[in-house]
Amino acid sequence: MEKRTTGHILRLNLAAELTHGMCVSNLAFQVACEMGLPPETCHEMAVAGMVHDIGKVKELSRFPENDYTDDGQLLGHIVIGTEMVSSAIRAIKDFPPGLASELKHCIIAHHGELEYGSPKKPALLEALALNFADNTDAKMETMLEALNAGGENKGWLGYNRLLETNIRKTAE
Repeated sequence: MEKRTTGHILRLNLAAELTHGMCVSNLAFQVACEMGLPPETCHEMAVAGMVHDIGKVKELSRFPENDYTDDGQLLGHIVIGTEMVSSAIRAIKDFPPGLASELKHCIIAHHGELEYGSPKKPALLEALALNFADNTDAKMETMLEALNAGGENKGWLGYNRLLETNIRKTAE
């Protein structure tokens, strides 16, 4: 079996980011709609889901290097993404300032906790919904990867430190 390097892992993660962004976008949209928020807010949540990790395109370098950039190391994807969205917003004539602040807050708070890298905790309903959508997709992906790594084992697979629990497959 080929030894996986950091470059291999980062290349795989960049490809997975598109899927993650779509999942978070869909989850955030559905949560907003189910909570009875106005249709425009549901659509704004979908946009927030798509751009919440946009900073990763500058946090990580291109193939074949596939490593963290200096800005990635120094600033991280949350700050970089907020700067990218701010720049894009400035290019849109008459973009509502309040909506700009709310979208940037969603990006800044999407990890949900200071100890998980968010500069701010969610202070808006939309930011909290985005955090839940991001966390749900990340944990489901972690569980699926762990279950797949268990192969044909139908029993308990042991403790998963990322999920902080013992896990097992359910009957198919």
